[in-house]
Amino acid sequence: LQKPALDLAYLAFNTQRPPFDDSRVRRALSLAVDRQAIVQVGYQNGAQQAEHILPPAIWNALQANLTTAKNALADQLAARGGKDADKEAGKDDGNAVLVREIEQVDADLQAAALSYDPAQARQLLQEAGYADGFKTTLWVLPVQRDYLPDPLQTAKLIRADWALLGVEAELLELPWEAFLARSRKGEHQTILLGWVGDNGDPDNFLTPLLSCANVNGSNRARWCDSEFENLLRQARLVTEPAKRSLLYSKALLQVERESPWLMLAHSLRFQALRRGVKDFVMDPFGGSYFNTVDLQ
Repeated sequence: LQKPALDLAYLAFNTQRPPFDDSRVRRALSLAVDRQAIVQVGYQNGAQQAEHILPPAIWNALQANLTTAKNALADQLAARGGKDADKEAGKDDGNAVLVREIEQVDADLQAAALSYDPAQARQLLQEAGYADGFKTTLWVLPVQRDYLPDPLQTAKLIRADWALLGVEAELLELPWEAFLARSRKGEHQTILLGWVGDNGDPDNFLTPLLSCANVNGSNRARWCDSEFENLLRQARLVTEPAKRSLLYSKALLQVERESPWLMLAHSLRFQALRRGVKDFVMDPFGGSYFNTVDLQ
């Protein structure tokens, strides 16, 4: 068996230092990187390409909550004789409005999704005034982690992709203590890092890594966005699953549009099973639980 872990490897752009204060440059350098090649070479296929900040287990939970809201509205419409959803929007339950928002955010997320597109990357750099590229530094994580088992190899692959756009990246390897201390001060331009979730909640990724409160700490992109902050604040106060999931989806959309990071990969966890073991479920936190297991 295999399952993506609750982790993420990413490259953060220091959004407070030129040229990475321009979202076009950040998105260009993200589009220029072949992340599938990184999974194959840097991880030996022991990872899954990241499509969002959130690991698949958390992302899928958000989507399940939104699907539940859609199904609830469909049931209500059926009970009312199949009335048009637009007419239902005026009713006190507000479910039709919620579902339309869900569908719009889903469409926007798909449109903003990152892909490997060197041609578009080159066009964005030209629009930003860097048609001939520029020089930068890429700080390499000096320790191995499950989410980044070969930091130097990964950095070399990124550097090679950027070089095709005329962007020359000097790889900088520092001792662990200096790496942490100096990056907290914002001395870096780009930096390879990762994160492991503690509790499976979206806020456990988004707040530590991208909130204004952590610009001088774990937010190595030093990105502070008022719209993103407002969405996080609302999501913390909401308890209804679908509404909370919608707010986090909107927050993710803002990240996609502004591109403070290049999301790289989630590591894969593997579990060998003896023949005859049935219904074993891998835990994303790495534990082993046998209450669902059947032996045949």
